[in-house]
Amino acid sequence: MGGRGRDACHIGGGDQIAGLTYLQESGQLCRGDQVLVVGVGFGWTTALVTVDEVPDWFGPDASSLRVLDAA
Repeated sequence: MGGRGRDACHIGGGDQIAGLTYLQESGQLCRGDQVLVVGVGFGWTTALVTVDEVPDWFGPDASSLRVLDAA
């Protein structure tokens, strides 16, 4: 993830998503894993995420997993 948020420290509401993305892209996220996502601001926010399927962001269906520019 280097340079896309990891080196930027706090990136606001995207911190938790950036963390999950890092785990997926670095190969550390596996089917069946449970990940506790924690956010701290004015209060604590938590979510327990269970990985049912790890997306192949570079496979044949990759275009359906990316946000496309609507303009």
